Amino acid sequence: MAAERPRLRERRPAVWPWLLMPLVVLVVFYALFRVHHPSGTPWSVLWSHATGGSDSAPAGE
Repeated sequence: MAAERPRLRERRPAVWPWLLMPLVVLVVFYALFRVHHPSGTPWSVLWSHATGGSDSAPAGE
């Protein structure tokens, strides 16, 4: 009699793509938004506040 092959256990679907893809989409969106709205546009005000930059701060003090 031939020896039986061991049964392979069932494979579960991977979870990491579901966790990683939203992060990748947000990073790409942020990068494209920054390229599309460079400094000097009304939308750039959102990013200057988020990064700590301020146009009203005195330059020499």
